Amino acid sequence: MKPFYKLIAAAALAAGAFPVNAAPLFSGFSPVEPVPPAAVGSAAPERAPVILAQSGDPVFRIGQLEEQVRALNGRIEELGFQMLQMQEQMRQMQEDNEFRFQELEKTGGQRGDAGPAATQPGVEPSSTASTSQDSLGTGAAPADLGSIKFNENGDLIGGIIEPNGSAAGTGATAGAGTDTASLTAPEDIYQAGYNHMLAGDYALAEQVFQQYVAAFPEGERAADAMFWLGEAQYSQGNYQASAQTFLDAHKQYPQADKGADTLLKLGMSLAQLDNRDTACATLREVLIRYPGASAAVRAKVSEEQLRASC
Repeated sequence: MKPFYKLIAAAALAAGAFPVNAAPLFSGFSPVEPVPPAAVGSAAPERAPVILAQSGDPVFRIGQLEEQVRALNGRIEELGFQMLQMQEQMRQMQEDNEFRFQELEKTGGQRGDAGPAATQPGVEPSSTASTSQDSLGTGAAPADLGSIKFNENGDLIGGIIEPNGSAAGTGATAGAGTDTASLTAPEDIYQAGYNHMLAGDYALAEQVFQQYVAAFPEGERAADAMFWLGEAQYSQGNYQASAQTFLDAHKQYPQADKGADTLLKLGMSLAQLDNRDTACATLREVLIRYPGASAAVRAKVSEEQLRASC
């Protein structure tokens, strides 16, 4: 029996060992601690030196400079284009102001100095601007149109008819050419005539522009010179002469800068000759042929259409 008791005592001792040793067995385990945020992003500061190294790279810096130069060149071209647009607007504004100035000059008494203009007999109204030349004069013999004389082809053969019957087309201003006789350069002659227009010396301007057109029919300013020639004649009340001049200018220089103004003035001259149908057709044609006409021309077309009861 003695060995049996020893076996029981050994079993009891073994069974009681688990509570004693259990605590030390699990006491070394603890919950997992969270990793601090600083430890997660600790690798981020290492990227900064890479960016700094790129910005300090000569090749990278040259690329940046080239890009800036391209951007500046584009800006310079844009500013240059805007400057050209402003110059064109200023030129158009100047022409519009001169146009209004001449209208004011005419309403100040220029029209009252000229003799009454009568409609040429035998002329039938035309419905299109292209047939306006026929309305400027046809007949079997020279026709006396108020203060203007034309031959059977409708060509101007004289100037303003004075009460005593003498023609004053070129004789009245024969002495006026002394100030331009010494001028030989086309631009100088043109500028002299233009200055006479601004000063209201329409007779002198007419002579100078006639000189320019005769001497330089293919000149750089030939179209403008012919326009101002017609304007000088219109400003003196020579509506038949101005109608012929504006018609010739429109036929010879349809694409000129003053093409719309020329056709407008042709319609105004025909209206002054009481050729209402042809005048209205011509005024309608202005905006058809020149859709990009300036606002001043568009406004003037509307005004003349109302005045002519188109």
